[in-house]
Amino acid sequence: MHLEPRKHFAYNLFMERPFDTVRAQSGKPSEDTHNPQVIIISGAIGSGKGTVVHALVHELGFTWVPTHTTRPMRRDDPALSQRVFDTETTFLRHLARGEFIESVEKGGNRYGLLRHDLERELRAGKPVIIEMGAEGGIKVNQSYPNVMLIFLLTDEKVRRQRITARSMNNAEAEKRMKEAVAEEKLAREHYDYLIENIEGHPEEAIEAVKNIVLEQFSTIQHK
Repeated sequence: MHLEPRKHFAYNLFMERPFDTVRAQSGKPSEDTHNPQVIIISGAIGSGKGTVVHALVHELGFTWVPTHTTRPMRRDDPALSQRVFDTETTFLRHLARGEFIESVEKGGNRYGLLRHDLERELRAGKPVIIEMGAEGGIKVNQSYPNVMLIFLLTDEKVRRQRITARSMNNAEAEKRMKEAVAEEKLAREHYDYLIENIEGHPEEAIEAVKNIVLEQFSTIQHK
């Protein structure tokens, strides 16, 4: 099947690997109507993932699949994230049992997605959304059908300001900046869409993501 390359969106959306082309190359169809849609939203630290995901859950009715972490809860977590805050012991128990689809350690904290949490929601037959790192998104894409990978970009200056606001020391802040560069590089190689989340205008990234999802997954309806 011949696939025409899509045009680039304006200022805030970089489609370096059009979605349909990626699916054709990987052997996956652009839409699998027999399985629930899985939308992965990733981005480096300070990219505003939680704000975007929260809006999509509200506007498109996605089920937000929780991820697990050992990091301390932040003030905005109840409103802008869907996390289970595990003790180190509990997290390591899950890890030892092989219950995570993926797990990583960043900034001295552990993060992971439990297979049970995702598959429970998929069995319900409704579209799901997951906020996770790029490496985890790639693993989910390799393991499940009907996955769309979206990565949020942010300006380096803005990222540094947001990292600084989290009261990290200089060494930790620099480490997280380097991790962010590496994660963005990984996303550029493997993700379907890269969207710039412009400081002060999250509604533009939200609208771009929403339009992509509604276009590519015809069974999803705007609420």
